[in-house]
Amino acid sequence: MLNIHDIPLDNSLLMQKETSILLLDGYTVTLNGRSAQVRRCRESALPFNRQWPGTQRVGDQTKECGFVSFSADEPVKVAVSGNFPAEGAVLRPLASGVIPAAQGEGKLEFTLDKPGYYVLEFVASPQYLYFLYDAVSSAPAANSVQRYFGPGLHFPGKICLNSGDSIYIDPAAIVFGSIYGKGVHGVKIFGGGTLHSGMEERFFEGFYADRQGSSLKFYDSSDIRISGIIVQDSPCWTTSFFGCSDIHIDHLKILGQWKYNTDGIDLVNTDHVEITNSLVHSFDDTIVLKGVDFAMDDPWITDHSVSDIVVKGCVLWCGWGRTLELGIETGAPEFARILFENCDLIHNSAVCLDLRNGNHADYHDVTFRDIRIEYQAYALPEVFQNSDDQVYRPEDSWFFQEVDNPNGEGKIAVGVPMLIFADNHRFIQFGKANYGVSKYGSTYDILFENIAVTTEPGVPEKLPVRIANLSEESVYRNFTLRNLTVNGKRLTGPGDVAFETEGRVENIVWE
Repeated sequence: MLNIHDIPLDNSLLMQKETSILLLDGYTVTLNGRSAQVRRCRESALPFNRQWPGTQRVGDQTKECGFVSFSADEPVKVAVSGNFPAEGAVLRPLASGVIPAAQGEGKLEFTLDKPGYYVLEFVASPQYLYFLYDAVSSAPAANSVQRYFGPGLHFPGKICLNSGDSIYIDPAAIVFGSIYGKGVHGVKIFGGGTLHSGMEERFFEGFYADRQGSSLKFYDSSDIRISGIIVQDSPCWTTSFFGCSDIHIDHLKILGQWKYNTDGIDLVNTDHVEITNSLVHSFDDTIVLKGVDFAMDDPWITDHSVSDIVVKGCVLWCGWGRTLELGIETGAPEFARILFENCDLIHNSAVCLDLRNGNHADYHDVTFRDIRIEYQAYALPEVFQNSDDQVYRPEDSWFFQEVDNPNGEGKIAVGVPMLIFADNHRFIQFGKANYGVSKYGSTYDILFENIAVTTEPGVPEKLPVRIANLSEESVYRNFTLRNLTVNGKRLTGPGDVAFETEGRVENIVWE
């Protein structure tokens, strides 16, 4: 059985011009011989981010890409046609082992044997296509949920939840709006359709307080279940939880994020969380754990630790910032019992695996295990934009490297994300004084195990790693790096990477 999740636009109120806004021109896609819609999503074109200036990014910093959504319980043969060079196309994650086969100029085919989330990238083309392949599921009865959004377009705006509410979004539906909950418990949001927040505006610099909306935002809530839906075009942090507990996220798809500070999933002073089998493409930090002890209407939140977190089986793409991150806000007693496992980091920006202890929390019992990381050659380095008239220049990045220009003489600046970053440099927010207590945080009992890196030709041989302690009062000890490989070659010690350390760090072990 194959179900293609096309949006029924013919019976909507949209005219042809408006319909074209939802669909991407230039590509024809068939699944097992059946035509499928290529839905439009706007993405970032440059790793050029900034503190909120009061207006959103300009158009030339973005690009139009597309996605296809479907479910099946059988292998799916995909055929793609368009104005692109078919030779050399890549399907990510590379660990899928699927290699697109060129069928002539502008045509290629490949088969997906099992559900998953994939990205098709073309040589010398900035556009790409997502293929969102879910298992077959059935819709609930309309009278069994509080809000039922069937096939088609819906415009509810901001949805404020009550405890016990459930929302179903049909795979062939687009819901234009956002979802908000404060002090709610026992909530379920599911279905497979799209929550599109392009109508939600950003008005404030800060995104901690609830006066600023985003796609999904919860405060002081528990027993939250989110599964299956697509989240598109958030005005800032995409999916965030403040002072929450017992969160379960499964098969969530976050894409089409291009606005300033559109983190993927933020867990702020939140505990007992599972994030599984999801796709997160963010334009800022991708999955990030934080502790905030300022700018909150509920100051009790600062005593809420970030603990008992599992992130597993996810496909992650960081367009700017850090992919799997603890910090940099760490206003909480501790960050503990945290596991990142069996994830594919298909694009990264500043840092892949990050432990930035910017305030006073203790980090301990954190594990990164069975992580596959992909490095692309000649990737653009991220740049922080400081003013309206600043233009993007790779050499303005804080971490670029110079490599030989593949197209001619001289050197070019490229981005080489740090593989591992751990230190406790002070977090200063918005240029103001330090928040929270003066104590620097400590980090200990950290495990990196079975980290497999794949690099393209042109990526520097030695990848950056930093483990540093910038405070004489802090404890930094017991970092185990076990079975780290680059292109199958095992890293046996700091000499195999571009290693930096500073201050008193005890017991860094390479195994």
